[in-house]
Amino acid sequence: NTYNWSFAAAGVTNAWVGAVSTDWGAGGNWDQGRSPIPQDVAVVISNGCPFYPILTAAKTVNELIVRSGGVLTLNGNYFDVYGNAAIAGNLIASGIETIRFLGNLDFTGGSFGRANSTVVVAGTNAQSVTSAGKAFWDLVVTNVAAPVTFTDALQVERYRSEGATVRYEGGFTGAEFRVTVSDSSVTQTFATAATYAVKRFYVLGATNRTIHLQSAGGDWLLNVEKLASVRYVDVERSDARGGKSIAPLSSTDSGNNQNWIFGAPWSVWLGDSSTDYDTAGNWDPPGVPGPAARLLVDDPTELIMGQPHIVAEVVVGGSTTAVMTANAALTLTGGVTVARDGSLRLNRPGNVVSNDVLVLERGRLTHSGNVATEVNKLDLAI
Repeated sequence: NTYNWSFAAAGVTNAWVGAVSTDWGAGGNWDQGRSPIPQDVAVVISNGCPFYPILTAAKTVNELIVRSGGVLTLNGNYFDVYGNAAIAGNLIASGIETIRFLGNLDFTGGSFGRANSTVVVAGTNAQSVTSAGKAFWDLVVTNVAAPVTFTDALQVERYRSEGATVRYEGGFTGAEFRVTVSDSSVTQTFATAATYAVKRFYVLGATNRTIHLQSAGGDWLLNVEKLASVRYVDVERSDARGGKSIAPLSSTDSGNNQNWIFGAPWSVWLGDSSTDYDTAGNWDPPGVPGPAARLLVDDPTELIMGQPHIVAEVVVGGSTTAVMTANAALTLTGGVTVARDGSLRLNRPGNVVSNDVLVLERGRLTHSGNVATEVNKLDLAI
């Protein structure tokens, strides 16, 4: 006299047979006569089924196996895999799903409808990812406890390694490559002769938390098209001649690097004392930037420039919401980049840029709003 109870043994494999519908929760769709439970060691999406699962809610499984010809449609829902995932069939995202993998991930023989989904490599043990040519929209590595290895070339719109140690055994193609640190230094290892072609290259270490960009043996090839924002790194055997020159901040040249400019005179906006450009204590190193300085404005405290200045380069934004407001003429002997979440407000006439002006995704080149009279207007000679 029990209803809606499942007296199931732990440690079994539950295989989708799709006999009655696309409903994950219908017992008749599974060979165990019930939908998956946390005690199941693995979930298999079989092939040759009358129906295939279309999720209507977030799901969690241990090991996931999608057979060749099998289809799993996430339908906008989150999906967590606590064990290994072997996807020889079709995994379909349709929106902004988050798919977390805590074990190894292998797409060999399969396909991936990425949509605008986020794939997270989130384990606590060593993990490997084989993309087998599948393209990702947003790929994030959050495993800070053990190394992560990408066994082949990656195609990613946006990639983030968040405090993780990662080995790339193939090349990389994508719009954004971003590496950050958490509590300690990390290492990123690149394959010999592989090409890493990106539009935006952010490698953001910190004081006493260096990001090591090292080679697996010989030179690795770096091609940055739009922006390289690099700080507190230790680099070896990087041939960056395929793209923009890279001028890292507070970084170490460990040898055999090409098209890297170490020791460039960067002035980093801190805003510790005020919003005033001309206050020496607002900068690292302390002092008002001179004509040779490259300015990095990537701090939540707004920078306000009240006097005319000449500098070599300005980068606004990249890792946080940042605003630079110029209420006097700004002259750049090089270029200006308004990066992600950056805003450059040029309020007075006479601004001159002698090189490129780049306004990247979610960047803004503008002027401050006016009230009773029109004193702010964008007047820029390039």
